[in-house]
Amino acid sequence: MWTWCAPSKRRALAYARDGDVYFDLSKDDDYGKLSGQKLEELEAGARIETGERKDDPLDFALWKAAKPGEPSWDSPWGAGRPGWHIECSAMSLNILGEGFDIHGGARELVFPHHENEVAQSESFLDGRSFARVWWHCGELRVKGRKMSKSLGNFVTVRDGLKRQGPNVWRLLFLTTLPRSPLDYSESSLQQAANAWARLENALLPHSTQGQEDASRNIPNEQDSEAARAFRERFEAALSDDLNTPEALAAVFDAVSEWHRGHDDALANAARRALETLGFNLAPSDFAAGDDLTPRLLDLLITVRNEARERRDWKGADSIRNTLKEIGVALEDTPDGTQWKIERTAPTEMVQAEAVQSETVATQAS
Repeated sequence: MWTWCAPSKRRALAYARDGDVYFDLSKDDDYGKLSGQKLEELEAGARIETGERKDDPLDFALWKAAKPGEPSWDSPWGAGRPGWHIECSAMSLNILGEGFDIHGGARELVFPHHENEVAQSESFLDGRSFARVWWHCGELRVKGRKMSKSLGNFVTVRDGLKRQGPNVWRLLFLTTLPRSPLDYSESSLQQAANAWARLENALLPHSTQGQEDASRNIPNEQDSEAARAFRERFEAALSDDLNTPEALAAVFDAVSEWHRGHDDALANAARRALETLGFNLAPSDFAAGDDLTPRLLDLLITVRNEARERRDWKGADSIRNTLKEIGVALEDTPDGTQWKIERTAPTEMVQAEAVQSETVATQAS
């Protein structure tokens, strides 16, 4: 996932053939440093495609002569277009400059695309560093198939945020190792929503007293052994190749422990850990400054509890069911009745995904 790419020492080495320009891999001693590929292993089975005029099957194009009807630009070698890898080097160096911090991409691009990008870029830079760190993540899949525009099995950011909030999506992504593929489904998204609701209800209660507790800043001298042990586990997980599933497991275990002992220092440590991962723990279910809705819900809970004390089960159930219909779930716990906003995908969206999946399956068959 993380790859440190030290700068190499070499000069730009390329040759022209009838309007094409190729990078000469035989004169690049550092080729393969990003992917671990070796030239002698790549040469086995390599061949030159029909119409190519390069000296070696492994050499890659920096510039391609234009074919009839293709868009083209003038160059010292005639009309043509940049090679496949050139556009990324050009954009990166133009916008970020040489030696930028992180270059990202999917694991499938490590070879040959990123390997060639490093070779041509650092040759152009006369051996100076192109990108210091490379980040390669797993691909996003839908029902085991790669998410792609051509298959039509994709979800746009705009539509995704209509289904669930940013925190839920972030949780879904981080429960998988970054280098591993992630298989998206409506059920996995709902599982992430349920898991986030558990974290949110414990670490950011919506009641007035809960909000006051959540905003407390526990001084270091009041730190607890559980909080220190949690931080050590959380930081060790992130230091282990950014193991976000283990880091989140530590957070969930901390929440379970908090439920047993209500250790405020542990709760604060868990909140800060989630913020480190980019989660937003500010109350987001209501407009800024809206403290009336939580107070009204607490009032309804009080009315319901009074009905239960009178054994008015019908009235208590009516309040619970009505709140559920508008997306507010009640949970009776040893510490009292808690409420949470349920973020469930609208029925029409679930139906649309089912139709889309059926269409993709028909195309595949």
